[in-house]
Amino acid sequence: MTILVGYDGSAGARAAVTLALEEARRWTCRVRLVDVFEWPVRVGPATTRPQSWPRTEAYRGAERTLARAVSALADANPDVPVDGLVVEGPPAAMLSDLSSGVRLVVVGSGGSGLRGRPGSTTRHLLRHALCPVLVVPETDGNATTA
Repeated sequence: MTILVGYDGSAGARAAVTLALEEARRWTCRVRLVDVFEWPVRVGPATTRPQSWPRTEAYRGAERTLARAVSALADANPDVPVDGLVVEGPPAAMLSDLSSGVRLVVVGSGGSGLRGRPGSTTRHLLRHALCPVLVVPETDGNATTA
């Protein structure tokens, strides 16, 4: 079985990875980091702005960044199989779609929600994921370097 982690390199995502690794050891699962690439890049609550670099170059950059994170995690956690996947689309919908057939989806709580409330991606996952969803609060000291 697989534990899916929504991963964007943020402190919240790193905290989610830490907890996902613990759960993977408990259940003898693999961990898959998923970076959801959305183009054009969102720059505000309801706006988008085309960027100056081509989409393909930005996508490859996301792949390289994720590959470095996966490599670092695999080296530091040889007892847990870790891999990564970059997908393109709206984060909430893509993570929900990928939740089919996995043991657990783990995400950090650090979204753009107001007053500490979960952001729209987290709220969507809690309603639409096809497996349990674990939301990890972002706190100092609970994040793995990745």
